[in-house]
Amino acid sequence: MFVLFYSVITAVSVLYVGLRVIRPLKLPRLAATVCWVALIFIGFLGVTLSPRRAGGAASEETMFPVVIGVMQSCLFLLTFLLFARDVLAPPWLLMHRFSGSVQDHIRRRRRILFNISSVVLVFATLFFGATGYDDAHRIPDVRAVDIRLPGLPRAFDGYRIAVLSDLHVGGRAGNQWLNDIVTRVNAIGPDAVVILGDVVDGKPEDLYADAALLTGLRAPDGIFLILGNHEYISGYDEWVAAFSKMGLPPLLNAHRLVARKGAQLAFVGITDPAGTWFNAGPPPAPARAMQGVPDTAVRILLSHRPGNARGNAALGYALQLSGHTHGGQMLPGQLFALFANRYLAGLYEVDGMSLYVTRGTGFFGRAPIRVFAPSEISLLTLRPAGPDKARPARP
Repeated sequence: MFVLFYSVITAVSVLYVGLRVIRPLKLPRLAATVCWVALIFIGFLGVTLSPRRAGGAASEETMFPVVIGVMQSCLFLLTFLLFARDVLAPPWLLMHRFSGSVQDHIRRRRRILFNISSVVLVFATLFFGATGYDDAHRIPDVRAVDIRLPGLPRAFDGYRIAVLSDLHVGGRAGNQWLNDIVTRVNAIGPDAVVILGDVVDGKPEDLYADAALLTGLRAPDGIFLILGNHEYISGYDEWVAAFSKMGLPPLLNAHRLVARKGAQLAFVGITDPAGTWFNAGPPPAPARAMQGVPDTAVRILLSHRPGNARGNAALGYALQLSGHTHGGQMLPGQLFALFANRYLAGLYEVDGMSLYVTRGTGFFGRAPIRVFAPSEISLLTLRPAGPDKARPARP
């Protein structure tokens, strides 16, 4: 189903860009044919190839699909920019071909302006593609936020949680990036680290060694990991066994307690709804997952998707941590991500519960760029509830 949807979107984008850029330029027949063939070629390869690798170090073989992924991402971005231009531009700019009553020189001027706008958008797309590739592959900045929770015991005032999500190991060449992520998280010295799913894109036999780099994370209260939809796509049972073998057993509708001076925090992890699609694992059960948690413990829910926040708030959770959206990752992804998940990125208050949605640490391999959605390593500092619900903080 995903491949079909992806193919349709790609075909529409190829047709739209061709009709709105190549055709109006009135290039010589050979040049126009070359442009059309190149456009179709990019679209076809983007559907059939995925910029993933089978473990190991970077190689020239792995870079070709990555380049194709960047080019197809630029195709989608250009389609959006052209569509926005066509919707927002003054009508006279778009109707130059049908303005028979205006003088020829005015019609030519309008056609030139239209073509100039198309060329400008093409170059803008190339700029965003280049900078977006760099943004996606760099080591994310630490985004520090104070979160104020009602009833937080004084023993946990200042408690720091590092949040990683949507690493998508296998969507990039080489593993130095993940090594650097681990080094940066360890450098900020969190009390606990949570990993909110979509850790991998591939099978354990290909990516076990890379994913095992996460065992280098250090936090006195431990590493708490849950699964995202991509673990189900890549093999639910295999990855549950692989993470457990690494010493990072996923929280599958289960919880772990952290105690300080008689007070307790409960990290509660749930499964992903993707399990019902793949007939793998139990469905998410946020109520059952916290059975056995003391009434006095502050409950923190780890849920890959943020969309169920309202129901989780009704269960008595103080804080929900989620990923999945990538903050949209690239235009116009922000619109789709917000529509599909209700929450895009950042800190929300949902019926008295705090919800933090990270933009993610990596990127989805088919679109190896980020545009207006920078990746992040989140550092959340818990504070007792006060006048300000949340404010920026320094690591």
